[in-house]
Amino acid sequence: QPSVIKCRGHLQWVRQRYDCAVIKAEAAEHYPCWGGIETHHVRTRGAGGGDEQVVPLCTGHHALLDSPAWSSTRFEREFKIDMRAMAEELWCISPHGIKWRITCRDG
Repeated sequence: QPSVIKCRGHLQWVRQRYDCAVIKAEAAEHYPCWGGIETHHVRTRGAGGGDEQVVPLCTGHHALLDSPAWSSTRFEREFKIDMRAMAEELWCISPHGIKWRITCRDG
């Protein structure tokens, strides 16, 4: 079993099925959505994050989060979201996550 999950199907499923994670947040009126839906790795690939750790963000919010002025903590506090919990929930309900767990689990 690989240590980092790579699942293109899950990434595509998240991008096609969901709106930006912050679209309904009060702060979104000050930082409106723009662009298409992208997947943001809550734990970066460079830090060992896999595709099971993604949330949907529009291009604008993804760029905002990746800018030097914003940390994950500030982003989550400003928009009142828990990206880790959201990513975990999406992986649990994703048909690709379900299939991966069935075919790749230990024992």
